[in-house]
Amino acid sequence: MKYTFVRKDDFFIREDKEISAVIIRQTAEQFLLNSTGVKIFKYLLDNNDTDIVLELMLEEYGKVNKEVINKDILNIVNLLKIYNIIKADGLKEQKEDKIYKVAAIDEDMYAEAGHFIEKNRSKMFLISGVKGYYVPQNIRSRIMSNQEYYYGITEDNEYKCIAVINPNLNNTSVINLSTLVFDNKINLDVMVDKGKEIIEYIIKNMFCKVNKVRFSYYSNNDEEPEFLDVLKNIGFEKEANLKKEYKDFDMHIYVIYLKEN
Repeated sequence: MKYTFVRKDDFFIREDKEISAVIIRQTAEQFLLNSTGVKIFKYLLDNNDTDIVLELMLEEYGKVNKEVINKDILNIVNLLKIYNIIKADGLKEQKEDKIYKVAAIDEDMYAEAGHFIEKNRSKMFLISGVKGYYVPQNIRSRIMSNQEYYYGITEDNEYKCIAVINPNLNNTSVINLSTLVFDNKINLDVMVDKGKEIIEYIIKNMFCKVNKVRFSYYSNNDEEPEFLDVLKNIGFEKEANLKKEYKDFDMHIYVIYLKEN
């Protein structure tokens, strides 16, 4: 697979024996690579084809499985795409051929997931982040720091639904839903079905037991936002209304309580 550089000289590598940091000068963003990753990164810089990089790596690490090396190369390419260092459109050919899939969103899909959210941004859907929030670098940073997890439903490799949650770490029993967005071409009944499906999937894949799923929003009037229509149909019920929680705004809290098994 061939690739081209968007910015080839806008970063430097702070090398160490075990873990090295690649720092982007313009934005001060950084990501970490192990010694093998740094070697792949340097080969990628000197070439424009992953097949060439694979040959070079096999020459140096001949005893390592070819598929393992190739996967490592594609992972680094994904990383460089996220930080807008290279363009590699051919990477789309690496997608799994799944007709219908509910899963956590992989690193090579962050850009596509962010695009889906922005393309379908409207008052119909719960979207907590402002425009510019769902860029690949930010998504990766928040996932790596366990601040947010991203899940999606795809049909024929096209997103139909994306949910973003704050996970229930440290033995807390509540997960917070911050974003739930759908393809705006599908009807309400399908949205509700997919919303229930993705929330059920998320609950099953949390590390700690989940007792309830929650979302909240601020308002200074009694008018309900449009996104409540979908969420109420999915099963969310009002739990509390906290007066003047933020300046003159009330906080409205909605939950789904899970039944005991």
